[in-house]
Amino acid sequence: MSPRTWAACRNPVFDHGGSVRPPPPIPIPNSHPARALCSALLILLVAAVLPSPAHAVQYKASIAGNASTLNSVPAGWTTEDGTGFSVGMDFQFQKGILFFQPGVHYEQLGFRLEEPAGPTADDMKLTGFDVPLLVGARFKLFGALGAHAGVGPGFTFISDVEENNFGLTKGDLASTLVSGRVAAGVDVLFIDVEVSYALGFTELFKDTNTYGDGNLDTWRLKLGLGF
Repeated sequence: MSPRTWAACRNPVFDHGGSVRPPPPIPIPNSHPARALCSALLILLVAAVLPSPAHAVQYKASIAGNASTLNSVPAGWTTEDGTGFSVGMDFQFQKGILFFQPGVHYEQLGFRLEEPAGPTADDMKLTGFDVPLLVGARFKLFGALGAHAGVGPGFTFISDVEENNFGLTKGDLASTLVSGRVAAGVDVLFIDVEVSYALGFTELFKDTNTYGDGNLDTWRLKLGLGF
């Protein structure tokens, strides 16, 4: 075997003529923003539920009622608040008085929409999964009574739209609603009550010319049970 052949076999960056050639490109899988976001959320949730000697983790099952407002509609249209509910889990990852709390909740949101002069009106019902990511602080007040407050982003992934008089389906709405959250509550032993507000940042309807560029703002009242 000649020296050049031996070099080419040992080092793939040399061709059989002995000249240097660049290494083959490393394939990079296609990425998608929604897939990347879901992966990041999954990593955060897994990190939150793993025990750590430096942190305390509390698991909280919760049920909540909500009231939503479509904050903008076209001229002549009207809208009213609607109600819904959610059930899910929160994972409070705590060190000292500070905490990081991701959660996953199955949720229904609602609001009423009416066209000008009222030819078409209906109560819109959206269902999906809500993923809040809160950071905040928890304080002891006296005895078994405590209080907490937190802020952070929230992501609502719409999975279905109930049949309605407008003929709107899941495909007519944004698939992911991004919001900013503020929350505050009190807790006694392993029970806590929390009020939160979500300010919507995402236009709900894809057809903004017909339905406007309104965002969905939501109040939530949640009862949690820690264990």
